[in-house]
Parts: sequence; C-alpha cells; structure tokens
Amino acid sequence: MNKNIQKFLLIVLGSMLVLPGCGGSPGNNTSDESPSSASKWYDQMLSNSVKEDLSVTVEQNITEAVKIGNTVGNIEVSASPDDKLSLKASLQTLNNDSHKSIMEEIVKEASVSVRVDGDLMVVLAHPQEDPEMDLWTWAKRKYGDSKFSINYEVQLPAKVTRFDVSTNVGEIGLSGLDGEYKVFNSVGVIHIDEANIQGKSSLQSELGSLRLQLDGIASGSVLKATTDVGTITAKLPSDSPYSLNIATELGRVSGANKGKSDMNGGGPLITLTSSVGSITVEQ
Repeated sequence: MNKNIQKFLLIVLGSMLVLPGCGGSPGNNTSDESPSSASKWYDQMLSNSVKEDLSVTVEQNITEAVKIGNTVGNIEVSASPDDKLSLKASLQTLNNDSHKSIMEEIVKEASVSVRVDGDLMVVLAHPQEDPEMDLWTWAKRKYGDSKFSINYEVQLPAKVTRFDVSTNVGEIGLSGLDGEYKVFNSVGVIHIDEANIQGKSSLQSELGSLRLQLDGIASGSVLKATTDVGTITAKLPSDSPYSLNIATELGRVSGANKGKSDMNGGGPLITLTSSVGSITVEQ
C-alpha cells in the first residue's frame, strides 16, 4: 500500500479517538476546522463514552527537562504562572457498549504521575499497580483492549527549558515557552506560539501541518521544522537576525525564497521543509 495512503487511513482512525483540537492554539485557522456536521457526529459518538480526569501538581524536584509521550490524544503545554508543574490528563473512550465494562475497569485503575529520572521529568499515564508501565501497554496485556485517548494539559515553570513532546495521533500545542524543543507526531497538527528557541530544536510531523510563531531564537541555536505531508506556516521575528533555509518537493513557497537567505544580517539557522505541502513565512 502507498505510504501516503497508509498515513491517510491512520489519521481517519485516529480522528475517531482524539478529542477536538487544543483550544486557543496558536495560528488557529478556521479554514482547517472540521465541518459542524462532523463535530455533531463526533459529539454523538462520544455521548455514552467513559470519561475520567486525573490531575497532579509537582512543587519539588523540578528539573530542567520534561518528556511527555502519548499514543492517541492531544498534548497542550504552556507556561505556569508560578513555580509548580501542573498536569491534567483526560481519559476518554469510544461509545462502544460491547467494550464499556472493560473501559470502565481501565479508567478506574488508571493513574498519572511525573517521574524524575536524573535531570528528566517523565509524564506518564499508567495503571495504579505499575507506575513504570504505560497505560496502553498494560490495558492491551490485561484486557486485550486499548481503545481510548488521553488528552494532556501541562503547565511548566520557567525553570524547565527542554521539552520532549510526542504523540502518535493527535495535536500538539506549546505556548509561551523558552528553551530547546523536540516535538514529534505521526498524525496531527503541531502549534508553537510565543516561543524563544534555544539549543538544537526540532519540530516534525509525518502527516500534519506545522504552525509556528517565534518571538526569538538564541545565538548559536538551530531550529528544524519538517513535515512529510502538510503545510508549514511560520511567523518569524521581524527584527531578529537569523538565517532561513526553505525546501519543498511539491508545494508553493510564499513570503520568502526557496533555498537559504539571511535575514537582518543572518544568524541562527531556521530550516523549514515540507515534502508535500506549501510553506508560508510571515514577519
């Protein structure tokens, strides 16, 4: 089967589990929203689903790096108003009466925590009986079923400056964060808003659009934003020096030239690459 067709099928299946996109995400474009009829269908499908919200707040042992991994579901990360890390995980299953009792058991036994591993904080949904195992693996082994999604909302204090965020199917949004980014999803949109990029940062979606709004990029830093199939919209700082490298195999480029160019004398390198999809640069 053609690789792009496989990805298309994956996003169709994923959309049956993933909750609607992160509200207030940067670069929101109404032209990308699903039709109202699809939203109504989605609401009806989940009307009898099993739902559970889990939360935790971390005040001590805050490290400089965080890792948030997900299988199906959205991840929204933003700056905390204080020195605490706050985490909310919303579990939701499909409306499926034949599996409802199993899903109720999974939700009842689910927990979420932030584990410190050296200088890394790891966000993980897991069974209460085993904080080292992710919830999907456990549910599949114990019940033979893992048809649920988890949506994360995470607020990080300013001390956290390295962000490793990924989901297989779902949207990812990061807002108001300064530091080094490593963001990946297989299917879904990635939104980055009010970001000050540091270090060697990367944003990658295999099937989905990237929407970036950068406030700045530190000297000596590098940012690579890549999508295999999808558009890239990048709003870059108009008064900061940086170098820009743009490449697309099949797609239109607007607001900048293909290839490499220096802005305001040149500086840290920002690379925007799309195999299939347009690239738009705004300043």
